[in-house]
Amino acid sequence: MAYQTKHRSASGRASFGAKRSFRGSRGRGPRKENIHPSKFIKPACILTQETYQAQHAFCDFRVHSILEKNIIERGFDFPSPIQDQTIPLAMKGKDIIGIANTGTGKTLAFAIPVLHQLLMDRRSHALVVAPTQKISTADS
Repeated sequence: MAYQTKHRSASGRASFGAKRSFRGSRGRGPRKENIHPSKFIKPACILTQETYQAQHAFCDFRVHSILEKNIIERGFDFPSPIQDQTIPLAMKGKDIIGIANTGTGKTLAFAIPVLHQLLMDRRSHALVVAPTQKISTADS
């Protein structure tokens, strides 16, 4: 960014001097230094992953026969941790906030109880508001 210096002459009139630049004497911007990523990024380390022992099987959830048939046909035997912990609570009508990594079955964790309720009570309604960070692109 350039600026001009303002000088007062002997007569008191203002005049502008030569243009100066914040970018240094050559006008090519501030001096750049290479910053190595290792200053900010720690190397990955292998963590011991605990295996989750499910407390329920999908057949333990007393759901509408249509849902039960579809769950069996899809080959689901045991729920993921998020499903195992949330489906029983949701079936009792409890409110749940579930946080889990992508691909862990969060959608099914709320869909089974919601669909069960909709099938059991034809007058019931559901509104699902699901923000997502997934971006679909043409090449994916």
